[in-house]
Amino acid sequence: MNLFKKSFLSCMLASCMLISASAFAADYATIDVNKVDSMYKKSIQAKANLSINEAELQKFQAEQLKKINLKSKESEKEAMIEKFKADYKKKKEKILKEHNKKMTAIRDELAATLRSVMKEKDIKVLFRKNVVVLGAEDITDEVIKELNAKAKFSR
Repeated sequence: MNLFKKSFLSCMLASCMLISASAFAADYATIDVNKVDSMYKKSIQAKANLSINEAELQKFQAEQLKKINLKSKESEKEAMIEKFKADYKKKKEKILKEHNKKMTAIRDELAATLRSVMKEKDIKVLFRKNVVVLGAEDITDEVIKELNAKAKFSR
């Protein structure tokens, strides 16, 4: 009977430890930020738009350089180069400003979604996935699914 009591107590203790460990794990979660970035439709769209805009900027540069090289007078070339530099700078700044605005909105949406999922799952602390080896729930796929479900696109 004594052996039975010891076994029973050991099982109870192990059960309590598992329950408290699972309760502890519910307080902590991980997220793979790179996976979210690579699978969130708005992030993909923003990167694609940036690539398109950069290609258009390169096309503009090539066209302007051709026009400059067609001029025979050095003074005309210099004037066109100065105008080109100013125009190029404006276009590049506009592209970067637009992209940064989109990325800020994406980060804000991600933060709001993370807070929502954390509240729903009663998660207290969120870590990057590469920081935690074991003991925390990975909510990456759930966050991606929620972000993509409410994504509305604009160019």
